[in-house]
Amino acid sequence: APFALLSGELEPSPWSGEQLYADDTLFHGPAFQVIESLDGLNDEGARATLVGLRSKKWPEQGQGWVFDAALIDGCLQVALLWGLRVSGGQSLPMRIAECVQYGAIPDGKVTCELVKRSSSAQRTVTDIRVSSQDGQALLDLRGVEMYVVPGGTPRGSTK
Repeated sequence: APFALLSGELEPSPWSGEQLYADDTLFHGPAFQVIESLDGLNDEGARATLVGLRSKKWPEQGQGWVFDAALIDGCLQVALLWGLRVSGGQSLPMRIAECVQYGAIPDGKVTCELVKRSSSAQRTVTDIRVSSQDGQALLDLRGVEMYVVPGGTPRGSTK
């Protein structure tokens, strides 16, 4: 299925800088703090600026990584933040239906766009596209299912 682009006006993120990785948002340590900024969101999706494993100085394994695991995790972090808005609770990924990479992931910043397929109080399903700064598609995560954790995670309560 073709990728549906994000539509509508985006509102400013309620979190910026250190707030992205605070007790009530994301629980990730320094090596996984790949969201540079959450650039905006609405009920239909979100846009963020991310960096990948080279920016975070991850060790190169053998001939290098097939996928940028840090960047993919960053996409799931954006899904968690968007889920806080639409579901009201911390969520964790349970399934990615399809992952398609179109080319080498560049060093430095990339754009992540998350588009809603469905949402409820229990789960969200989204499609996520990573693009270069000039708009070239790099990676798609399709059918990303996030499930709300009852009571939140130890570092993030849903209160």
